[in-house]
Amino acid sequence: MASREIEGSFSLLPPPGFFTRAKAAFAIAIQLHPDNESLCVDAERCYDAKLYDDLCAGHLIGRDPVTRLPILRKDLAGAIALTGAVIAETDLAAWLAELGIGIEILTVSLPTTGGADASPSRAEGSAMEPGPARDEAMLQAHEKYKGAGVHNCLVRVAQDFDRSRSVARDCIRRAKERRKEGAHEKVRPETTTISGGGAWGRQLSALMGNSSGR
Repeated sequence: MASREIEGSFSLLPPPGFFTRAKAAFAIAIQLHPDNESLCVDAERCYDAKLYDDLCAGHLIGRDPVTRLPILRKDLAGAIALTGAVIAETDLAAWLAELGIGIEILTVSLPTTGGADASPSRAEGSAMEPGPARDEAMLQAHEKYKGAGVHNCLVRVAQDFDRSRSVARDCIRRAKERRKEGAHEKVRPETTTISGGGAWGRQLSALMGNSSGR
């Protein structure tokens, strides 16, 4: 998704009980179109714009992310401040009820079995540094969602790890590739390296090269 291609742009979670504008739009779009990624992307873009328009118009309360106090200025400075505002879950719920679109903001949890292989919480997933460990965690989360019969598993993983779907897709792909490479390493036969100098070494190397080309 174009608005969420940069991995770091969604690296910070809002306080509990609050949403950034983008996260609110994403949560709404997921519930409107959980099984159609294309429609979900279109709805997300639409609601991101709608949220900002209503924040600026005063139809929805935007709050300072540090103090959580309402941003009341109606001038240009207020409009700029509202681009980084957070929205209280209660305010968002009231706004949705007034729109009458028939959805509520729901919190999605990963199905876990407990123990060492349990999936990370959303906060833990968001805080994970890029690398093989996070890739593997995303793949495991995707597998658990799929095993639990959850629709649109990739969207759920992206939300839980606070990343775009394209980033989540790439991480899962890399993790699968690493698993395959690990499996190949286990079954790969040991090879004997023959080294040597002089005419005998060169003759043996040439002989082996000719044999492999047949």
